[in-house]
Amino acid sequence: MPPDNDLALVSQPDYNTEFRSIKDEAWYSVAISLEGHNQVRIKYLNFSDDHDEVFEATDFKTQQELDQFIERFRPLSKQLQDYECHQLRQGVRVCACHIFGDNDVRFYDAEVDSVLKKEHSFDKGEELCSCIFVLSWLHGPNDGKLTHTTIANICLVQPVVELDPILTSFWVARETREFLLACPISMTKEVSGHEVVVCCNERPNTVPRLGYFERNKRENRRAKRSVVRSESSEVRSQRQQKEESNLKGLKNQCAILVGNVDKELGPLTVIDFLHKHTKMSPRVFIFPSFSWEIYTKAAIVLDSKKDLRKLCEFLDNDNHIITSSIGRPWVIMEKLVGQKEIKASLGTLLPVSKSKNQKCRTNKQLKVVPSGSQEFKIAADLREMFLEFINHQKQLYRKLALEEGKV
Repeated sequence: MPPDNDLALVSQPDYNTEFRSIKDEAWYSVAISLEGHNQVRIKYLNFSDDHDEVFEATDFKTQQELDQFIERFRPLSKQLQDYECHQLRQGVRVCACHIFGDNDVRFYDAEVDSVLKKEHSFDKGEELCSCIFVLSWLHGPNDGKLTHTTIANICLVQPVVELDPILTSFWVARETREFLLACPISMTKEVSGHEVVVCCNERPNTVPRLGYFERNKRENRRAKRSVVRSESSEVRSQRQQKEESNLKGLKNQCAILVGNVDKELGPLTVIDFLHKHTKMSPRVFIFPSFSWEIYTKAAIVLDSKKDLRKLCEFLDNDNHIITSSIGRPWVIMEKLVGQKEIKASLGTLLPVSKSKNQKCRTNKQLKVVPSGSQEFKIAADLREMFLEFINHQKQLYRKLALEEGKV
């Protein structure tokens, strides 16, 4: 909904709320007011009265529908200043703008996927942020995709501490109506007149909600203490032999270490993808990652240098980029030759097996993005940002090592 420019000069309501529009799923600054006992009016900032929307409590067939409607409201998101960019960390929920055209800018939710930190500059004493923020969009035209932007286009989503009194009244209006319709009403005649008595003859089917202490006792009864035993020398020796056996025969083999890989990606998915496009079936290792990490690394092990060159021609090709289903580009970090280098990179990872656990991790797909498309341009920019981030990390680690006298 592009805004109207010729608004009448009248006293404006208090636009202190954000509303996610049902029409286009974008967030707008709105003012809400209660009309009667069961109607709420939504007025959009910088839009004429013709765009007002009125909802009645009776419009919602179930309480769940009403709850979902209430969840579309929240406090205004905070426009961050350049010196506040440190608040935009990985995983933080933001409300960012998407430009459709002239005078048509709409806001949608996203999460910060990663941050490429750059040194800030100053202009007449004002701090200017040069950092680049990679966003993973949660809805809107870029839903499920990755894009990058600057702090000027990002607002920080604020928590809902307390429900607006107007929305509370609107919610109670429907709750009261449902209660009266569900319960039979009997009239008892008194001396002073008639008194309405609400009688609930049947017990509800819902299970009574447990209190905090009751839940805590129940969870304690269910909990089982896990015992961690120290590893004996015999077990450790068997484990080391197994690791050596897993890496046996890698002396003349090669490997490619790929970065910026979706952590949910399964080895079988990678093998199927590579076989489809190269007719090769290499061994694939997915590195473990922390729960807060969004991406990880993968190692692709090959039988010879010839296979290494063939796969590099496919992965590192100017005519296309390999990305995940959401647009996360693969980045070749290292090309490894020989058992020593491969073992140092793979660590204690075990080879892929066709277990149930592996199969359940194949829901994430890979794709080849051809050059010349907008998707290719975005992926190329994201790849360059990732490489710049890796180089920055290497320089930082080297600096710390020099300071500690390790290099």
